[in-house]
Amino acid sequence: MDKFSNIKKKNNVDKEEKCEILYQDDDFKILNYKKLNILKEENIVCVLPYFIEMNKIMLKYEKNKYYEYSDGIGDSLSIFTKEIKEIDTIEKAIRKELEEESGIILRDDYEFEELNTLYKSKTSTCICYMYLIPLNERDYQESIPLVMDKDNKPIKIDVKYIDKIKISDLLTGYMMLKMKEYLNV
Repeated sequence: MDKFSNIKKKNNVDKEEKCEILYQDDDFKILNYKKLNILKEENIVCVLPYFIEMNKIMLKYEKNKYYEYSDGIGDSLSIFTKEIKEIDTIEKAIRKELEEESGIILRDDYEFEELNTLYKSKTSTCICYMYLIPLNERDYQESIPLVMDKDNKPIKIDVKYIDKIKISDLLTGYMMLKMKEYLNV
C-alpha cells in the first residue's frame, strides 16, 4: 500500500533517453515508452488564494482559446497555475504566479501547506501540486499584476457564491471542493 500513498520524485532523464520522441515543441513532448505514447509536460503548482478577513477567494478570469474552440465562448474562471521549471522550487513557482497573475506579494516567511499532489492524467507525466493559500491582511500586500489585460485578470469572489461559480476545469473544481472543506460548508 505504501507505493500508492506518496508520489515520489524520480529522475526520468535516463528513461527519456531510451524513448523515441514522436513529437516535441515548447510546451510538451510525446514519447514512445514501452510501446506506450506518453505526454511529457512540466509539473505545475495550482493555487487558490483565500482572503480570510474579506471571506473572498481569488480566481483568474480569462478568455481561453481552447474552451472557445470547444464551446464558442471561451470565458472561464480558474485557479492560478504555473509550470515548475527545473530552476524553480515549488515555493518560488507559487510566489511568482501570485505576483505575476494576481498582484499578491506574500511576506517572506509565509508558510505553505500542500493539499495534495495529483497527476494531470494517467497518460501524462505532469504532477499538479495543489495549494490553498489562506491569507490574513498581514500575510501579503497587493500590487498591479504583471500579466493583466482585458482577457486575463484576477477577480475576488465572495465565498457565499462558491456554488454559483461555473467551473470550467477539473483542477478548479477540485480546489472549490477543498475550499468548501476548509470552510466546513
